[in-house]
Amino acid sequence: MYQLATQFSVPQDPDQVWSVLTDFAGFNRWNSFMTAVSGKLAVGEKLSVTLSPSPGKQTTFKPTLLVVNNGRELRWRGRLLVKGVFDGEHYWTLTRNNRGGTDIRHGEDFSGLLVGVVKPGSFKGGFERMNADMSAELARRF
Repeated sequence: MYQLATQFSVPQDPDQVWSVLTDFAGFNRWNSFMTAVSGKLAVGEKLSVTLSPSPGKQTTFKPTLLVVNNGRELRWRGRLLVKGVFDGEHYWTLTRNNRGGTDIRHGEDFSGLLVGVVKPGSFKGGFERMNADMSAELARRF
């Protein structure tokens, strides 16, 4: 298993962060890494997620929602081909901090036969880009 985790804090409260994180229709306006997300926000539902890991490159996959805990956690699992080849469990956890804002942990746990070949650590720049984009969108909205 390979774990990729990023962490950042914003002054907005968890409900405000949640409203941006789950506004899938708005991702194309502010998110340079996850440029499109669509689907029903409910455990067990499949989403369609388009990533832009670098300029000019895109890939779309269809993960299944595992956790939808309003204002606290969003988690899904995506797979390449079949279970065990290259699986990723992507997550965001939101925790109110003692300043009234939110500490955000954004990451993914990768597993499967191709983890060493795909090199999931290369996604870290995209995660950090999305974190910066989210911070800017939160500042714009709130």
